[in-house]
Amino acid sequence: MGAPPGPDPRIGREVAGARIEARAAAGTKGVVYRGTRGGVPVAIKVCDAVPAQRRAELLARFARAAELSQRVT
Repeated sequence: MGAPPGPDPRIGREVAGARIEARAAAGTKGVVYRGTRGGVPVAIKVCDAVPAQRRAELLARFARAAELSQRVT
């Protein structure tokens, strides 16, 4: 996935109490942004749309990745 044309409309917006500050990375499943929540740095992952039949699988994988990332800090 390449960089989108023009400025990213998500930068500067707030999602779930976190402010999106910059695009950090993009892959085949979505985009990861650098942001802050209450002054604390956070990563914000925005997944691409998926078919309804794959939604449960995607959510389970995302939850597992979030759990593992907390162990890395």
